[in-house]
Amino acid sequence: MTTACTTCYNVLKRTNHFIRTHPDERDRINTFIEADYAGEVEVVDIVHLLRDQVGFDAVRDKVLKPLAGLKVAAYYGCMVLRPPAEVAYDDPDHPRSLDDLMAALGATAVDYPHKNECCGAYLAVKAPEVTRSMVYTILSSAQRAGAEAMVTNCPLCQLTWTCSSGR
Repeated sequence: MTTACTTCYNVLKRTNHFIRTHPDERDRINTFIEADYAGEVEVVDIVHLLRDQVGFDAVRDKVLKPLAGLKVAAYYGCMVLRPPAEVAYDDPDHPRSLDDLMAALGATAVDYPHKNECCGAYLAVKAPEVTRSMVYTILSSAQRAGAEAMVTNCPLCQLTWTCSSGR
């Protein structure tokens, strides 16, 4: 199962992990849902799929208009990196897959220290000022590193950026 939403990926991957590693609970869940599921479906994020099953070289070969000269900051957030034992398909401290995808598309990946920080989306309703501060830290860090654009594979993070910046 592939999802383009990192929040969905996190929930599905962690649930699948739980079902695989807790047989007593799995039996109880299966009784409740009237099914026999043991966690055999593999859950992958779209970037994970592109990296491991398609290959970034194959992506690069299909690019008709490379993003040459565009400096892009990849933002991973927290949902595809944490908790590492359950969901991470990349190094949670130094992720690269989204940067490598941008390079395959012809862009220059910009490294910056906040690429794996949480954007605070879960706080957006209750404490929007906290979310605004978290988003500002991430975006300004990328800008200081020379980024001309940001890319994320998390629609919730993108929505949080848009709402926090007033756009």
